[in-house]
Amino acid sequence: MLAVVAVLAAGAFLASDQGAPLSDADAPYDSGNIHWNLTEGVLTLTLNGAGGTYMEDYGYGDAPWYDCRLYIAEVVVGRGITSIGDGAFYDCRALSSVVVPGSVASIGDGAFASCYNLSSVVISDGVRAIGDSAFFDCHALSSVVIPGSVTSIGDGAFVDCNALSSVVISDGVVSIGGSAFASCYNLSSVVIPGSVKTIGDCAFTSCYSLSSVVISKGVTSIGDGAFNYCETLRNILFEGSTPPKLGYGSFDLAGESGFATEAYVRSSIWTSQEVLETVFTREVIGDSVVKYGGGVGDPPNSPSGPAGADWKYEWSSGTLTFFGTTFPDRGEWASIRPCVRHVVIGEGIDSIGIAAFSGAAPSPP
Repeated sequence: MLAVVAVLAAGAFLASDQGAPLSDADAPYDSGNIHWNLTEGVLTLTLNGAGGTYMEDYGYGDAPWYDCRLYIAEVVVGRGITSIGDGAFYDCRALSSVVVPGSVASIGDGAFASCYNLSSVVISDGVRAIGDSAFFDCHALSSVVIPGSVTSIGDGAFVDCNALSSVVISDGVVSIGGSAFASCYNLSSVVIPGSVKTIGDCAFTSCYSLSSVVISKGVTSIGDGAFNYCETLRNILFEGSTPPKLGYGSFDLAGESGFATEAYVRSSIWTSQEVLETVFTREVIGDSVVKYGGGVGDPPNSPSGPAGADWKYEWSSGTLTFFGTTFPDRGEWASIRPCVRHVVIGEGIDSIGIAAFSGAAPSPP
């Protein structure tokens, strides 16, 4: 959860005749451990000698330079800064390029979310973690190289990056989070390196142009709906001999008539059609594939669900159903949002949370 830190200092900006906020080039401003200065569209961040090297986390819209966000075209992160805080550059709509230096160990949750014109991102070797929703909704981003120093790609890290057509995931990444690349409409192929162990729920769902996937032998599990609604997916190659565990509907609706199982073969153990059919059998609960969620230890809110369940998702229809009396936190079903096609809200619920269904599956472009 993003921490909310109010750090906007009075007098931090001067107003031009046109009302555009400008920074005083001769007097950088402090925010925690960071000096910041905006000059001619370039936001420069450096350490201020306060003793720390990390950037604070911000709630969305709470970064000290937020009121200048429409005038920030480039961000320069100085050497020695070891983290980019949550929500740091949220909604910087004029931002077109950023280089994340190797001194930065982590890119925070939502750090560059909704930077609609961000077209160039360089993530240097040294970065170890990309946070949840870090580049969510960066519509202009067309390519990204994730270096081998990164071990985890967070939930929804690149969700709704509509222009993203090229992704290089380097050997070193261990986990790809839920919905990490969901709804990247122009992504046509992806190679999952041998270092990756897990591919999260809905990781590549609704990547309508995705036609080729290579899954290296290190992958041990592929999450629920990971490649759901990848309508042009025809070639799936697994390079190992032991098939990974598949979640519910991992490849549902991939390709017009299912995916090309004959391409999911390299070792001779996979040549039997019987083996292939067994590998792609979904686990079925009752008459349909269902995922439940909710509190633990509470009385059951659904006669057919486990104790404490207050929502369920049915993979066969893409239906998310809420029951009980309290609308649950969105984070509980965050990883499956891009897979949701239908929502049913029970009669006992009297309010719906802010941005509750943000990131739910859009229609193809």
